[in-house]
Amino acid sequence: MAETEAKHLGRNIAIAVAILVVVAVGAWLFVEDWHQLEKIAFSPDNIPIVGMLFLVPFFTWLGLRQAWANDKLITKLEADPQRIRARRLSEGDSSSEPGRAFCTHHHR
Repeated sequence: MAETEAKHLGRNIAIAVAILVVVAVGAWLFVEDWHQLEKIAFSPDNIPIVGMLFLVPFFTWLGLRQAWANDKLITKLEADPQRIRARRLSEGDSSSEPGRAFCTHHHR
């Protein structure tokens, strides 16, 4: 299992590097006046926009990564109901209510 995840991680890193290379080469080929680009990008009004160019893709990737991990966990737990009970017990919840498997707080 860990070997498969390592292969996926390696593939994802390779894809990210390839995208960065394509963007860098594209910028190098198509930007004619670097001084003008620098002047526009670093003007006080545009600094938050430049920051968002990096923050939005990062947090989008982070959210999708967590969603995929959650979907994977749901698929595993739906395939084996015994895992739901084991997960409940490991979280300290001994109730037998189906919807309480992932509840982090108790209303009693």
